Formats: sequence, C-alpha cells, structure tokens
Amino acid sequence: MEPGKEDYESLRSVCVGFARSPRLSTPTPERPRNKQSELRLVVPETLRADMLHYSHEDFQGGHQGINRTFERLRSEFYWIGMYADIQKFVRECVDCASAKGRPPVIGPSPGNIEPRYSFEVVSIDFVTELPESDRGNTYLLLFQDQFSGYVMCKPMRNTEAQDVAEAYEECVFRRFGASSMIRHDQDPRFMSKVFARFRDLLKSKQRATLGYRPQANGQQERSVQTVMRSVRAYVAEVDQSDWDEHAERLMFVLNTSFDAASLDTPFYLSKNERPWSGAGRLQRNYSYALACGEDLQKKAERARSAAETRKWREHSDRVKAGFEAGDSVWLYIPKVHTGLSRKLAHLWHGPRIDEINDDFRVKLKIPGTGYRVNPWVHISRLKPRALFPKRPTSET
Repeated sequence: MEPGKEDYESLRSVCVGFARSPRLSTPTPERPRNKQSELRLVVPETLRADMLHYSHEDFQGGHQGINRTFERLRSEFYWIGMYADIQKFVRECVDCASAKGRPPVIGPSPGNIEPRYSFEVVSIDFVTELPESDRGNTYLLLFQDQFSGYVMCKPMRNTEAQDVAEAYEECVFRRFGASSMIRHDQDPRFMSKVFARFRDLLKSKQRATLGYRPQANGQQERSVQTVMRSVRAYVAEVDQSDWDEHAERLMFVLNTSFDAASLDTPFYLSKNERPWSGAGRLQRNYSYALACGEDLQKKAERARSAAETRKWREHSDRVKAGFEAGDSVWLYIPKVHTGLSRKLAHLWHGPRIDEINDDFRVKLKIPGTGYRVNPWVHISRLKPRALFPKRPTSET
C-alpha cells in the first residue's frame, strides 16, 4: 500500500524537530551548549557503526572514554540515542577493557601548584621498563603543561641528565619557550647537577615532589596512565616493537580530546583555537562568538569547586591532628634490602619528628638512626608510635 499525503505530513512533523536545513533558522533541540547555531549532519543508522569506529577505535579517536568520544562526535554529527550507543560501544571495546590500569590512589594534596597561564609550570616524568622498539628506544619521557593539560612525549634510548635537558629543549623550549617552573619527582636524573645547571640557564625554578608522594604531581601521573592505556590499545602484541611510533602519533588525539576537569580540550586551552580535523572538513567554517579570555576564565573557575576544596581541607586537618615536634612516629618506607622479600619485611620504621610545616611536610630526626632517607616527608607516610617501658631485668 502506497503511503498517503497524511502519512508524509505526519512524518515531516516528526523530522522537523531533529534536523534543519542551512536555509532554515530553527535550531536543533538538545541540551544547552556553549557554541550556538552550529549545523550538524544527521547520521543514518547504516553509517552509525562506521562513525563509532572512527571516533573511538581509529587513530583520530585514540580509544578514549565515553565522554570524550561523545564530545568528539556531537560537535559534527547527530542521531537519536547517540550517547547511549557510544556508551554501549565503548564499554564493549575489547582493547579498552584489556588495557586499563589500576585507579589512582586518593589522598589529601593541598598546596599543589596552581599555574595562572599556559606553560608556566611544566611537569616531566619517565615511563620505564618498555621493550626495545625498532628504533632502539626503551624509555618514554612525558612533558605536560599543568594549566591546559597539553602533553608532549619523547621516546629515548638513554636517560642521562644531559639527554633529559636536550629533550626538554626540543619538545618544550623550541615550541613554547622556557617555563617558569619545572615539576618532577625525586628521580636522580632530575635532581642532578647537570639538570640544575640547565634549569639555571633557562632562568626557571625547579620543584620536586616528596618521596613516595605521587599525588603531589597527580596530573602528570594520570597523564602517564592515559598515554600508556592508549598506546597499549594499538601496539602489536607479537613483539611490541612499535610502541614509540604509536606514542608520538597519539599526542594529537590526546590533546584534542575533551577533558572533564577543564571542560575543554588541552589544544584549545593552550592555543586558543580549534584544530582542523578530518571530520571538520565536512562542515563549513564557523566563527566562535565568545572571547578567548572570558572563555578561559570561566572554565578555570568552574574547574575549581568550592565544595571539593572544603572536603579536602577537612580531611587534611584530620590527617595533621595528633603530631607534634619531638613525637616518636612510624615512617613507612616501602623498600627492602637486596635479597630480602618485601612480603616478610618490616616497612614501618621509627624516627622522631623534628619540625612540622603547614604544607603537610614533616622534618624527621634522621642523623644517628642509620636510615638513609630524605628527612622531609609527607605527613600521610607517618603514624603515631606508642612507646612502652622496657622490660625490667633482674641482676644476678
């Protein structure tokens, strides 16, 4: 039976609400977005599987999460139930499920550095224990702008302090200039005199995290997990010798992916512009009405939640309570001598507190104890020590 005029009218009344022609002025009904009056292509059901593959499994997708994949698609395309389809597709992705790492450890980290502009503070970290690639690389050095989250990488063969300084000059200095501060852990390569001399030449400051305190540089630690999770999804399982090529290629994908903390992409926050991707060529060029300065300011304010700050402050006060200078405490040192089993070792050791700072740092009385550790530690590595009187001995 041929459809009649009434059937066509009924179908048109339903379709008008979901797509529009460039000649019409009726906007697409959806949840509010920051960018107004953008035209998007309505994807038919026969092409949705291809679009999901492009936005998630392809190199322009990078095997990112549900929200990042959704934000990458929704800026250019539309169909009913898009978020539900993306959610189902990402959760069923075998490569993503097998490449996930353990979740980060949660802990109070007040006093973390809060940069005011792009590349004011650059954090660096090594990814070690990687197989030798076809190009002879066995290490991956990562740089990240702590303001925008922009990530850069450098596969390396050697990890001496001179090699680290040359990698910083190539990846950061030549493209964005010298940063005001370099943030890193207590790796000997970053703490060496050679790297300190290089820092002095750049007129930059250098600040290391406390020992066994990765939360102090949590953004960089999470970035390492994100990069390696994406690389694992593409690396060949035969010999894993192509990891360095995939790592360099995935930097653009990670920097153009939506970040829930900053509510935008690292590429936009660092360069104040949008990249020209393959999918964007299907659309016309549209200008953005919001000023870059106001946009960045709003996103920075929304990223800092007053409720979250208050929660960590209360939690931090509970951590600091009960410690005073001169107290005997237990210090957690998760290392054992060579040849000993960590499962059978005593990892808590007992020095005394010499000084307490308001930024959760504690100075311990190390001289004379036989321990070879940095006297400044984070307060979360301590616990009170109860001192009992010694057992009396009888003279015979």
